[in-house]
Amino acid sequence: MRTDANDDELEIPIVTTTRALIHDMLRAKILSGRNIWTYYSPKHNHAQYVVVNNLTYIWAMLAEGNPEISWYRPSELVVAYVDERGRSRKTSASFSVGRSDGRSEWISMAADGDDLASSTLARQVLEDAAKRAGAEYSVFTEKSIARKDIEIENWAVLVACMNRGRRNRFMLDFETRIIADSLNDAGRVTVFDLLGTPGVDEGKMLAAIGFSIAGGSTQTNLKTQRLCLASVLKWKDKSEAIEQQEGEVNQGSFVG
Repeated sequence: MRTDANDDELEIPIVTTTRALIHDMLRAKILSGRNIWTYYSPKHNHAQYVVVNNLTYIWAMLAEGNPEISWYRPSELVVAYVDERGRSRKTSASFSVGRSDGRSEWISMAADGDDLASSTLARQVLEDAAKRAGAEYSVFTEKSIARKDIEIENWAVLVACMNRGRRNRFMLDFETRIIADSLNDAGRVTVFDLLGTPGVDEGKMLAAIGFSIAGGSTQTNLKTQRLCLASVLKWKDKSEAIEQQEGEVNQGSFVG
């Protein structure tokens, strides 16, 4: 969520595909002290996104791996309102989201340092506007990512693998078929075995693994275990819960 004190003030786009706009704002020192991330989105045919602040980037990484999110894009709708002091203000959600079940949603980012008084009113304005548009409204906060360090790291790695083996440049049919054949034969397969299959390109296989998990057809434990050679892949629709590997949580090195 971003809110401006007056209509003449330049808005800070929390997400944009326009690198030139970010460059202009950097020159004007509007983004002073803010972290800027750029990445390619596998969910959007590897389009390049530039996002402002860490929380926005983390949400995007988790969204890339969430099969319940069909698409997301920077929110373009700006909502005008009047605050408690009678000042004209405007605000906007961070993302518009399309869910796999057909629902629409507006997402705002809220860091711990946000002005609570102004942000509370802005959120109510956005929630009302979302309802009028037939969408749900939710706020993604720093509390939302508590104890999700491993999951966030896993998806940052998998998104990089998926971009490296992007489907608009490379054919992943062979690697995808190997995953399916292995799971149909044994019901489960390790990343080590998939990468060791004769004729497999390791980069393409890691991309295929990422796409299969993000697409909701397969699953592995990415919440408490770092993706590694010992990670076990299963069909998602044949198990409601992923079995934890025996012993302590695997803290092995990332693959890739």
